[in-house]
Amino acid sequence: AATDVVLDKTGTLTEGRFRVAGVELPGGADEAWCRALACGLEGASRHPLARAFDGDALDVKDVRNHPGLGVEGNLDGRRVRIGTEAFCRELVAGPAPVAAPETGLTPVFLADERGWLAVFSLEDQVREHAREAVDALRAAGIRVHLLSGDHPAAVAALAARLEVADARGGALPQDKFEYIEGLQREGRVVAMAGDGLNDAPVLARADVSFAMGSGADAAQRHADFILLGNSLREMQGAFLQARRTMRIVRQNFAWALAYNALA
Repeated sequence: AATDVVLDKTGTLTEGRFRVAGVELPGGADEAWCRALACGLEGASRHPLARAFDGDALDVKDVRNHPGLGVEGNLDGRRVRIGTEAFCRELVAGPAPVAAPETGLTPVFLADERGWLAVFSLEDQVREHAREAVDALRAAGIRVHLLSGDHPAAVAALAARLEVADARGGALPQDKFEYIEGLQREGRVVAMAGDGLNDAPVLARADVSFAMGSGADAAQRHADFILLGNSLREMQGAFLQARRTMRIVRQNFAWALAYNALA
């Protein structure tokens, strides 16, 4: 039986439908132009964060996705990036602007080789039954972990809201894989729930795994179960059904041993 459940954040505990809640322009750039640049970079990305950017897009060339970090491209001969602060800081010499002052918002940075262009603060909604599912797992004696590549402050805010003590943000795909391995080395039986393309390797590594029905195809192919209703209550039900099944199996073994012993 599973002793630990590791939950992804975006698209698993949350809806994964981001919207831009605020924009900071530290370099004085035009907001409409920055949004168009963001659309041009994120247009080819399948990450949930990319869905927050729509509308007119600039023609960005040589667009490349860097899993867990962001997207890079070429605009009028200069490199441009959108993604995490660390990813964008590789292009910019100056200090990063303050981002997402409101608790729970996810900052996405935009920069080029000349400086910081914008910081988009993105907002996502927690799934309706997320707290109920987390509480039920804890009540069943299962240790719950929150592991996400999202900004650490946003992850910490959600962990506090759901009262999850074991939480880590800013995790790259390899970090997630090593986190699961670490728990398994301790003798823990680990279940994992995720939805993104980057979650596929760690879903395959877990002892049992769940993919959201609305998640990436790669995540679903590597998962043992697909939650068609996109609700963690279905995962909770799967755990309860598995425990009932094992109880019946043990009872059948006991009856068989008793029958054979009498015979």
